[in-house]
Amino acid sequence: MLVMVNPQRFRGLRSPKLQNVAARKGRPLPDWVFRIIILPPTLFGVFLVTRAFCTIVVAMFGIPATGVVTRVERQGRSYTLQYAWDAEGKRMQDSASISREQFEQYQAALSPASPEPASAPQTIQLRYLRSAGLSSPEMELTAENVALLLFIAVFWSSCVSVAFYALWIAPLKEFFNGRSARRADLGPSSELKKA
Repeated sequence: MLVMVNPQRFRGLRSPKLQNVAARKGRPLPDWVFRIIILPPTLFGVFLVTRAFCTIVVAMFGIPATGVVTRVERQGRSYTLQYAWDAEGKRMQDSASISREQFEQYQAALSPASPEPASAPQTIQLRYLRSAGLSSPEMELTAENVALLLFIAVFWSSCVSVAFYALWIAPLKEFFNGRSARRADLGPSSELKKA
């Protein structure tokens, strides 16, 4: 459903602190530009917090299993490991990020052009929660990795939340408080007119 909103009603949403930021021709940038810019970092912060929470849940309550490495991929500077495992008679698949050293190790083991070393790792230990559709390799569930992920998620979200509050929450609170104050001021006068 498309709702048409009169922009004149939202004059109270303008933040005085943003008026000193100059754009081309010496004009200040409108506040909605900053509000749109802050949305992607805010959503990314929500993603980080959610991932950290899911990782902790899998580490604490996940069912241990042995997975088989099916494929490794490289996309720029990121490396991805794809693996599969059997859970209650069904074949499950998932992927995880790995380091460059791990990528080269698994790639050498899976490459048909080179002989497979006897000690090449083709299986991984993992934990999974079938009801939630979550899984993580044991190498990602170490205390150091979980603590680092949690620290990054909290630090990023804390920094972004300050800007989100200044650009969205505070102006909205000021706007609705102003409307409530105007209604309170108009209340007695309207009653007098009726009388």
